[in-house]
Amino acid sequence: MLKFVRQRFRFIQPADAWVALALLVLFTVRLSGAPLFDVDEGAFAQASREMLASGDWGHTTLNGNDRFDKPIFIYWWQAALMALLGTHDWVARLPSALAVLAACGAVWHFATQHWGRETGRMAAFMLGTSLGLLAMGRAATADGMLNALLIATGLSLWTFASTGSRAALRWAYVWCALGLLTKGPVAVVVPGAALALWSLVSDRGRTLARALWEPKGWLLLLAIALPWYVYAWQRHGMAFIDGFFLKHNVQRFTATLEGHGGSALYYLLVLPLLVLPWSPLFVRVWLSWRDQFQDPLKRYLAIWMLFVLVFFSLSGTKLPHYMLYGVAPLVLLMAAQ
Repeated sequence: MLKFVRQRFRFIQPADAWVALALLVLFTVRLSGAPLFDVDEGAFAQASREMLASGDWGHTTLNGNDRFDKPIFIYWWQAALMALLGTHDWVARLPSALAVLAACGAVWHFATQHWGRETGRMAAFMLGTSLGLLAMGRAATADGMLNALLIATGLSLWTFASTGSRAALRWAYVWCALGLLTKGPVAVVVPGAALALWSLVSDRGRTLARALWEPKGWLLLLAIALPWYVYAWQRHGMAFIDGFFLKHNVQRFTATLEGHGGSALYYLLVLPLLVLPWSPLFVRVWLSWRDQFQDPLKRYLAIWMLFVLVFFSLSGTKLPHYMLYGVAPLVLLMAAQ
């Protein structure tokens, strides 16, 4: 048995083990160290408790009233873990912690493949210790889960774009479908726009056309995401359309909801704060933006980050965590420096 363990882990360097341990501690130790202090944390946790208590796993309520803020996936995770571990604050936060840890692992593997072991280790450590991701990974909201799925989708799309792997493309459709079940259309908009803009700039849209012509991928996406949306529409009718699509998606972009507004420069100020303590490297990437566009992969990552910056800067509703959807490509660019 000891020989088997040594063979399986003989390639793991001490630095890898220390980084993995540090990330595990950051996202799992003392998740209950503070109460659910944010209004969104309380709302998500209570809605999941009500789902578990009612036994109705197809719909969420908050204090007995219908809740259409987000789709169902994060509530399933929270309620399932509450059923196993109890209805504790730390359990409500655990799905976010696990999701961000998985995202760090995906970034680690991706960066190692493209730039070597040391860069991969650094990219994972930078992502996991950046202020924004660390906060979201310890919060009982949908944003940690969505961010992990956006990262998985974006990295899978690049694997397809660079190698032509249909398996990677189909995985991108799967991650995108789960993102649709986590927070809605943004799961399609961000990675889809990143690939589309890169393809238009790099090969006049040929990669985009090949990505869209993927019948098995579309079948996977529809089979995963569509049933719940159809069920919610059949159950609630226009109340679901108005509450989820029109209010929490369209109106959040076209208008300022709940007083969360800001200038067009809002995210330029927020982004360096989200990547603390690594902000000096952000400045270095920003000053060398022309060099980023010379390399196809760096161009893709830069377009991904810049699309998030511009898109949400145009949104009427502005919240700091929206810019988190562009932090992973930025961290990869910083690590590659």
